[in-house]
Amino acid sequence: MLIPKTETGNVGMVCGDCAKQRKADTNATAYEPEYFVGRFCLLRFPITVPAGPSEKKKPGTERMWVQVVGLAQDYGEELLGTLANDPVYATQFAFGDVVGFNRSEIQAVQE
Repeated sequence: MLIPKTETGNVGMVCGDCAKQRKADTNATAYEPEYFVGRFCLLRFPITVPAGPSEKKKPGTERMWVQVVGLAQDYGEELLGTLANDPVYATQFAFGDVVGFNRSEIQAVQE
């Protein structure tokens, strides 16, 4: 199945202070990992937020959709997926990159 590129409107940025307070919007750990295969999951990716000339850059997160393609076998991660957004700030990632993650990192699931 082809993964359509999503609109930039699906991309969100959260400042570092807010990211610490924000909890996942789903109870994803209540589901078995197999449940997520084929679904899109919203994850947070680390970024450095641009700051003004007299301020230090702050860590933060960019939210992007990942389509789950299978179960992870290594590195203590549960799921593997491909990035379905073009990052705006998390430029170390690119559309189509394979990422591993755990259910506890899921912010939302597109049913």
